[in-house]
Amino acid sequence: MTDQVGEPVGIVEIADRLGVERTTVDQWRQRGVIPQPRWTVGGRPAWDWETITAWAQATSRLSASAEDGEQHEHTNPARHQDQQ
Repeated sequence: MTDQVGEPVGIVEIADRLGVERTTVDQWRQRGVIPQPRWTVGGRPAWDWETITAWAQATSRLSASAEDGEQHEHTNPARHQDQQ
């Protein structure tokens, strides 16, 4: 049986792609609501992006822009106050 290799993503990348904070993904892990990691890469958990996408869609955690593959940039609101 051939095991297809998916696209490994870590906690930071999951947060980025789903448009949430990293701490949110950490909380999902602690509560056991996110699927179990498929791999360990460099001693850190890694998930198959396709599995995360399916889970996020099924649990309404996937934004429309994330479905389109758009990555979110986390911004620091304090930085933007200077520009106003």
